[in-house]
Amino acid sequence: MFQHKWKCSGFTLIELLVVIAIIAILAAILFPVFAQAREKARQTTCQSNLKQLGMTVTMYSQDWEGYIPACVASTSGITWITIIAGCLEPGAQWDRSSGWVKGSQSTRSIFKCPSSPTDYGTTSESRCGVSIGYNRRIGLMDTSTGIFAYPLIDLNKQNSIFILFADISNTDPWRSFEVSSQLAGRHNGGCNLAFADGHAKWYSKQEMLGLNYTNGCFLPNR
Repeated sequence: MFQHKWKCSGFTLIELLVVIAIIAILAAILFPVFAQAREKARQTTCQSNLKQLGMTVTMYSQDWEGYIPACVASTSGITWITIIAGCLEPGAQWDRSSGWVKGSQSTRSIFKCPSSPTDYGTTSESRCGVSIGYNRRIGLMDTSTGIFAYPLIDLNKQNSIFILFADISNTDPWRSFEVSSQLAGRHNGGCNLAFADGHAKWYSKQEMLGLNYTNGCFLPNR
């Protein structure tokens, strides 16, 4: 009776190490690509949110004879967030010290960049659930009169340099900005901006340094 001898073959230690090294190299190459792709998707979502906020301001101005929301609307501390959120969802409210008082998750998500930290504290980048900022030079209080200015702007005639909204990284309680250093570089080192003519665009950090700001605030006759 004959017996067959089976020879077991396998990987040598050197071969295993080579395979592991190849996998590690591929991972090192692909992981950053995957991370950039994921961030690009978040950037697109954020840009869409900013565009929606800009469209809401346009609709608001049409209902209010060309006036757009002030950064801070009154001495009671009502901010642009509550005003615009109320246009999206009647009754929605935001408080600068405690966050959302009332508002659905879909409304809240529009005001928070998906790439900003999830910390919702009062001193975090995503202050009380809001990480999008409004141009501070729109509707601030005149310290000499104590009156809050409401901007009268024909949005249809504005060119592409009037910034309404942006990704911000400062902890300003009103969620506003006025200089490029307050803009965030969350999206692959750049920032999303929404303009008065209705478009939203990503800017690199270098491009952000050259941005101009303007206000042109007037007191409404009402």
